[in-house]
Amino acid sequence: MSVPILRYLHMSLKAVCMPKALLGLASIGIGLAIIAWVVYNSFVERLPQYSGGFLTFGIGTTLLLFGWAWLVSAFRGKPDASDGTLPSSFDNPDCEA
Repeated sequence: MSVPILRYLHMSLKAVCMPKALLGLASIGIGLAIIAWVVYNSFVERLPQYSGGFLTFGIGTTLLLFGWAWLVSAFRGKPDASDGTLPSSFDNPDCEA
């Protein structure tokens, strides 16, 4: 295979991984929103809709870390087109074409 074909294959693999990255970004956003909600209700003003405590802080942190891991794993690997080999992300079992 020539180098331009490898680059095209690498870009198409990235397009396949895009939903995983978008879900990771959504998870990060939801996690940050939960953390902000808990911090606001704990330190600024306790709203009547809020019934949790610091235990709900854990779910926000978990969503944040989970989303970050998905976002990083979706775009792991760089193209190794200089030596004519396949990019290392082709070996990523999480995101196959």
